[in-house]
Amino acid sequence: LDGMETIDETMGAEARARKAYYSTFDEILPEGFVFGGRQYNPPNNEVNSLISFGNSLVYANVVSAIRATALDPTISYLHEPGERRYSLALDIADLFKPVLADRVIFRLVNRRQLTTDDFEDEMNSCLLSENGRKTYSKVYEETLDETIDHPNLGKKVSYQYLLRVEAYKLKKHLLTGEEYVPSNGGGECGLHRRSLRYGSRPNAEDAEIPPSVPHTRTKLRARRGRDRGRPRKDPLRR
Repeated sequence: LDGMETIDETMGAEARARKAYYSTFDEILPEGFVFGGRQYNPPNNEVNSLISFGNSLVYANVVSAIRATALDPTISYLHEPGERRYSLALDIADLFKPVLADRVIFRLVNRRQLTTDDFEDEMNSCLLSENGRKTYSKVYEETLDETIDHPNLGKKVSYQYLLRVEAYKLKKHLLTGEEYVPSNGGGECGLHRRSLRYGSRPNAEDAEIPPSVPHTRTKLRARRGRDRGRPRKDPLRR
């Protein structure tokens, strides 16, 4: 993305990369699960249902991470700001969807922890059943607790902690002018550098995530209970 000069060019490159990324899904999925391309509002099959549900969980956790800072979640840099959504959470969530939401999908379907029996057809849409949502949420929570070696902090950190680190990196950029290099979802090695400018063109996939409650109508814990009562300290301080 080094040659990109505008938000539109950056989002266009991201859309092409996402399409190429999704084109590999059918090679990874087991028999019985067919992707066939991204569709949402409503999701038309089991895989699209899982992607939408997983993305909504990542989004909710990123919103919680942003709220631990003084950042305004409605002011973003890439996704179009809107009155009824936290567009900054969309910016940050995109970094973590593959390593959190998609990883859980492949783990569950390839291990047969989720089958096509865990989905329900409703009004021309395919949604996870209550049991399916519980199964996905449990493994998702476990994934958030997994740790990786953080090269800058010099210690192991969980993915949940990494979400908060990402929000504080952006806050530090705004307060001190220090360059913000986005995480690649698993560390500080920025695979893509984006110009931080307010406003952008709308992204079609933004529509799948409402401001607070996912379309799957499940009640998200978003790890609020674990975080309640804990002091909110800057994770960038060792």
